[in-house]
Amino acid sequence: MGRTLPDISRNVDSYVARGNAFILKPSEKAPLAGTRLVELLAEAGLPAGVVGVVQGGQEVSEALIADPHVQAVSFVGSSAVAESVYRLAAAHGKRVQALGGAKNHLIVLADADLERSLPALIGSGFGCGGQRCLAGSALVVVGSRGEQDHMVSRFVAAARERVPSSSSSPRTRPCCRIS
Repeated sequence: MGRTLPDISRNVDSYVARGNAFILKPSEKAPLAGTRLVELLAEAGLPAGVVGVVQGGQEVSEALIADPHVQAVSFVGSSAVAESVYRLAAAHGKRVQALGGAKNHLIVLADADLERSLPALIGSGFGCGGQRCLAGSALVVVGSRGEQDHMVSRFVAAARERVPSSSSSPRTRPCCRIS
């Protein structure tokens, strides 16, 4: 589903446009983007009840999946949880899409502008504490061995600057740490 407003909204609009109500149950560790999206949709005039958000852990997810009013379930996350969601939803006769353990490849071509690309690559891998389905998890550099080594060393140096911290120390660049 995603953990940023653009990621989540891409899914919400496609479901709502097809005439469905949509209930979002974000990770209890990173709930703010989904909550804010639902607030923005209400402010924009979307009728009450079309899109909603519920908060909580596994027990909330299981209750939502088992609810007879829920006709379909879509999940993106770890393989173990995807398998559990799939089994529970199938046992309740739901249509289910459970995507687990996906790897998202970040591809950098030889002519890429590294000054513009590097912040996007780091943000993809480390933004939201990695708690989104489109978080980059594999870096693929296209080019000569020298170009590959250069990009990887720049990426590693930038990643090392992302020290998990809530500090505003000038020596660190705060990075989300959720668990």
